Amino acid sequence: MGSCEKLFRKAQASPASLRFAEACRLARCLGFQQVRRTSGSHRVFKKPGAHGLINLQDRDGRAVGYQVKQILALAEELGLLDD
Repeated sequence: MGSCEKLFRKAQASPASLRFAEACRLARCLGFQQVRRTSGSHRVFKKPGAHGLINLQDRDGRAVGYQVKQILALAEELGLLDD
């Protein structure tokens, strides 16, 4: 099992337990690219050829749970998940 797969399983099991860096890595594993870094604690990702952005917020080193769920939902909508 690769590190991206382990990270994906962790995100599915407990979205609020992901660290911010892990959420960013998960987005990259699913093919999202960081399009801009705001001056604060947010990172914005986009999947080339897809609509919608993913906005991740660093909250004391942790990702915000609903934002991790948004990554998973958009990945499922785009057919990126092979469950």
